[in-house]
Amino acid sequence: MSADLWRAVSQCPALPAQGVQCWMDQLSASPPWCTIPLVDDEPARAARLLHPQRRAAFIRGRQLVRFAVAPVLGVTPTAVPIAVLPSGKPVIRETPDRPAVHISLAHTDDWVVVAVSRAGEVGVDIESTERRVDHEAIIRRYFAAEEQAGIAGVMPPDRVAAFIRVWARKEAIAKGTGDGLAGTLSDFAVPVAEGDALPITRMSPAWADGAPWWLHELHAPPPTIAALAVRHATPRIDRLRWTV
Repeated sequence: MSADLWRAVSQCPALPAQGVQCWMDQLSASPPWCTIPLVDDEPARAARLLHPQRRAAFIRGRQLVRFAVAPVLGVTPTAVPIAVLPSGKPVIRETPDRPAVHISLAHTDDWVVVAVSRAGEVGVDIESTERRVDHEAIIRRYFAAEEQAGIAGVMPPDRVAAFIRVWARKEAIAKGTGDGLAGTLSDFAVPVAEGDALPITRMSPAWADGAPWWLHELHAPPPTIAALAVRHATPRIDRLRWTV
């Protein structure tokens, strides 16, 4: 990852009112949050994940969320109130006496990325450019017309990266809204070109009453591409990695 964008920290920094913290965590590392125990139904959910890497990513993601959110709410990590919506989206339960905090989690290969936001709804995704999928079939099924045209205009050597960039951006928004793949991903369009702090190209009609989504690149380590979606035009984004 780009060292000049990811800030190395040895403690969890404060999260300001309009801030978003993005944490990159490597499963092969041993950061302090990996000792935080699972609570409620989390051990059972982890046990149901038969693939070792998926199980490890689920556990680490929950641990990192608890580590990052606990100081914001003024509670211990095990007391962070994580709930899961019927759509599968994890959320922090809100009460009148504590600030609204939004979360999103994603993983691929050896990497987990977590976003914690006080700036508004948030979604994050990370994908590998080495993932073996039928790119053309996915583009035809899930991508908007603007996105299909944009990728068609990319030079062939860069087309896979463009596809993954668009896919990560769409997934980040889908996770932020809670729609996931159950929603209609072609109802909205994201930019194809590289760039940061980009507005989405076209809003879904379902979001007409809400604030627009903005997209940010996270500059994840190759061969991965990560995207952050925030429902706020000017959030204060802090990209964080742990150092000993």
